[in-house]
Amino acid sequence: VERVEYTLDGGALQQVATNAGFAIALADLAPGPHKVVLKPVDVNGIAGLPVEAAFTTAGGAPAIRLDTVTQAAGATPFAPGAVFTPGDKDGKLSGAISFAGGTLQAQYSLGGAAPQALSLRKGTAETERLFDIVLPKGVAPGRLDVAVTATDGLGTTGELRAVLFAGPEPSSP
Repeated sequence: VERVEYTLDGGALQQVATNAGFAIALADLAPGPHKVVLKPVDVNGIAGLPVEAAFTTAGGAPAIRLDTVTQAAGATPFAPGAVFTPGDKDGKLSGAISFAGGTLQAQYSLGGAAPQALSLRKGTAETERLFDIVLPKGVAPGRLDVAVTATDGLGTTGELRAVLFAGPEPSSP
């Protein structure tokens, strides 16, 4: 074998010289499924049978962010340790998930409770989903741990953990 000719995802024909083993650099591939078709060619220019290899490139883990805490008094940017008023009819925590691979499933947990499915809606980009978590109405004052996990269609999982506090806003001295 003098060279190997190949195409990646049906693109332009490439070749690599070889007289033994060989390697193909596949840099900067988008996350998702790919296919490379390889064909050996001998010193006389006679090509062998093509061989196909399918593979999947995983992207980075889904990136989860918390954006706002909304209550009847309005929305404020989220900050770790934010305070919310239990029983507020409009109480919710809003955020977004950016991801690379096809589909996305997410869940959340408040205060160590069993995880619940998170309802997602499209964001500003095809690879962004928005969510709202309704803040509990009957929670005792104090710390409330928030956990959000997201898994994309390639099986890559991202997680975010944050802390909120249930209770009245602290008074100024």
